[in-house]
Amino acid sequence: MAAFNTTLSISPSTLDINGTNTFTITVAYSIAVNRLRDVRADVAGQTFNIGTVTSSSFTWTPPATLLNSMPGITSATVTISGQPASNNVDWGGRESRSCTVTVPASYVPTAPTGVTLTRVDNGVPSDWGLYVQNKSKLNVSWSAATGTGGATIREYRVYTDSGSSYYKTTGTSYTNLGPFSAGIKTVRVIAVDSRGRTATSTNTTFEVQPYGNPGVASFKIDRTTVSGAVDNLDAYMKASVVYTFASVSGKNSASATFAFKATNSSTYSSETPIPLSTPTLANPVIFGGSFVSTQAYHVRFTVTDALGTATTYIATVESLRIALEFESGGGMMHVRCPTSGISYTDLTNRPSLAAVATSGNYNDLTNKPTTTSVTAASITNWSGLGNAAIPLSKVGTDNMSMNLVYTSANGGGIILQFLDGNSIWRQLEMCANSLRYHNGTAWRTL
Repeated sequence: MAAFNTTLSISPSTLDINGTNTFTITVAYSIAVNRLRDVRADVAGQTFNIGTVTSSSFTWTPPATLLNSMPGITSATVTISGQPASNNVDWGGRESRSCTVTVPASYVPTAPTGVTLTRVDNGVPSDWGLYVQNKSKLNVSWSAATGTGGATIREYRVYTDSGSSYYKTTGTSYTNLGPFSAGIKTVRVIAVDSRGRTATSTNTTFEVQPYGNPGVASFKIDRTTVSGAVDNLDAYMKASVVYTFASVSGKNSASATFAFKATNSSTYSSETPIPLSTPTLANPVIFGGSFVSTQAYHVRFTVTDALGTATTYIATVESLRIALEFESGGGMMHVRCPTSGISYTDLTNRPSLAAVATSGNYNDLTNKPTTTSVTAASITNWSGLGNAAIPLSKVGTDNMSMNLVYTSANGGGIILQFLDGNSIWRQLEMCANSLRYHNGTAWRTL
């Protein structure tokens, strides 16, 4: 019914709460109505009574104290309503319209102040006075922030770099942050209030020194004599090692030890220091005295730095092996006594297997290996040879040759002699009770 159709309109639709900003409400009365009775504004759980309005418009100013009723929100809906009436007679139901109040953007928490950093050494010597990568930690404390406009502080967020990750707490300190990567770190503390608004402290920085585990950059192991001369048949070893460690601004140091065992043993020897502050391959350590040439060994290097971090490397020293290599066409036989295995690339006259790999036919093999051409002799009475030598082979203009000689020593057997011209260069003795090798200086038992 048009006679009872009283309407309201509000301007502006939204405004900040500051104690002075005002809503204007316009009333369009119906024919039978001349007032609004019991006019009020309801917002954020509170009711503000405006009274009776008889004019065509009126105003309402949200008080600043309304902010205290909005501690966890930044806006609220206001419902302004009144009962249309003619004098003291009500006409129809209450008429209402809505608008919005907001917390001004200036209402933010105060920023945390007095940010203090305390280093947690976490195993780093305190007299170093440094933050060390992946080791040191950090305690942070600050003075409390406060909320404004009825808000409270909900939490603090502690950032230690420019990323999005942070540590969260409701107190004014955080302990044992980290550890950290290397570089300059920036600490900032952000206060978050109950409305979700924030304020950030000034930046505080600290530097983390680079650090990594110690390591072995290179090493070399030889079987040697007691004086260090390389000899694959002797009872000593010579180890050379270069190890590395992080400087940590010159504060760090490291030392190295080694231990050894036979490969078929489960127990290492006691650790022996490598007595060099800055070891290089030019400064080897000679050790042992009872190594056996036919036994393989593990040598373990351990590098430990001043922070107690240790890195271990294990090298294998192979047992002595003798390889006899015959050149094709009746050529020379080589004797090798390596400390590591013989590989295919050690051999001369290597055949090309490409064609065979494709066809599977041996006849396609190029550079086929051939056997040495020698004149066979049947010897039934070795001892009758005495010290007579049987020449085996000689290579063209090469000055090397081989003889086969009987020996009655060590239960009887034969000696394979390698000659350089007319001089014996090396000898391999294969007897009933021994297997020996002569390196040109002395016999060595294999």
